[in-house]
Amino acid sequence: DDEVILVKVPATGGVKPTLGLKTNDAIFEIIRGQKHFIPTVDIFFDYGFDLSAVQSVTHKDLEQFPRAKLTKVYKDKKRSYYITEGYMIRLISNNRVFESYGDREEDVITISKKEFNFYPRNQFVHLETPKSDDVYQIVDDGTKRYIVPQLAKKMNIKSEQIAPVNKQQFD
Repeated sequence: DDEVILVKVPATGGVKPTLGLKTNDAIFEIIRGQKHFIPTVDIFFDYGFDLSAVQSVTHKDLEQFPRAKLTKVYKDKKRSYYITEGYMIRLISNNRVFESYGDREEDVITISKKEFNFYPRNQFVHLETPKSDDVYQIVDDGTKRYIVPQLAKKMNIKSEQIAPVNKQQFD
């Protein structure tokens, strides 16, 4: 059981609010020295948290903590996932991919099935190095399909829906 500190900051400057709060705040749990955004009040209560335990902090206070981005789902210890900066979730397909990002097992946090199901799946990616504007769609079986620019525009794919991946994961 990892110790958790609950904090809130005003949802400004690109920080999304926690849905269902009566205020315009974002709630984060600080776990293993990382900040993990709690996207909804329902998920907050699903963890058994209490709103009276949430401390107000400044954005500057919160900045010192890196974003928790690696996760496993409670009772599914075999698979690891990546939470993108746009709050989408993507399977880390194997240990080679996990290690290729320089990730560490001790940085993986466990989230509830309810929270996991909240996140949309990250299906659009581009190669981060060398930087490429080419967009690929990853389908459920892991197949990647090139999306021609005209189709990407027609599908109204927003930039925050397209996550960078490294060559190891792309291959």
